Amino acid sequence: MDFRPVLNKILCPVLILAGSEDPITPPHLAQEMLTSIKADRATLEIFEGCGHGAFRDKPATVLRTIREFVTRV
Repeated sequence: MDFRPVLNKILCPVLILAGSEDPITPPHLAQEMLTSIKADRATLEIFEGCGHGAFRDKPATVLRTIREFVTRV
């Protein structure tokens, strides 16, 4: 599934979470998602040493990032 062509239609703020060691959605693809969404709507956070599902590898760090994002928006 490749949703990049329609990501520019997103109207709400988006938080993209990526692990630096993610074999399924590696950081360069997360960056592509970021650039496919309108610049003022997306934030990308890459977590070092994490795979696919950074929340499993570093739950406290990821949860803090999500809380900060939700608080900001």
